[in-house]
Amino acid sequence: MLHYALTTGRVRRVRADTAHDNLASQRVLEKAGLHRTRSDENLHYYETEATTQATA
Repeated sequence: MLHYALTTGRVRRVRADTAHDNLASQRVLEKAGLHRTRSDENLHYYETEATTQATA
């Protein structure tokens, strides 16, 4: 679903957050291609962006 959303041209960025102690969710987000962008005292924040590709 994430791949589809990012390739439609209608979604440019996907963001998510998870609690520090929720290691399973952190692994899922990372395997889905999101990268941790920041953390605060409660949450880790993740994000990924659509890549632009030229068509031949």
